[in-house]
Amino acid sequence: MLQESGSLFYRPKDKKLHADQARQNFVRPGGDHFTLLNVWEQWAETNYSQQFCYEQFLQFKSLSRARDIRDQLAGLCERVEVVIESNPNSNDVTPVQKAITSGYFYNAVSL
Repeated sequence: MLQESGSLFYRPKDKKLHADQARQNFVRPGGDHFTLLNVWEQWAETNYSQQFCYEQFLQFKSLSRARDIRDQLAGLCERVEVVIESNPNSNDVTPVQKAITSGYFYNAVSL
């Protein structure tokens, strides 16, 4: 989803204010990762609706590609018997922060 995030939102010239407001409705404290997670969760709640994307000024194709990648990763996890669990406390962002941090660990440079 991060790869798609640059093209996730669109802003038509004749509806810039509406598009900006729609984007602002997705923003969450903690940074872009949480904003993108919020976009994903709301889109999933609409059963991956193309109409939702249109109304919220989101690129349906970008979200669909992210969904395909997620499905591939879930399939790989299933094949190697990795259990995928959701956080039962959606207000606790610590597990998400740990996952993001551990993902970036190998790209960190030591001084």
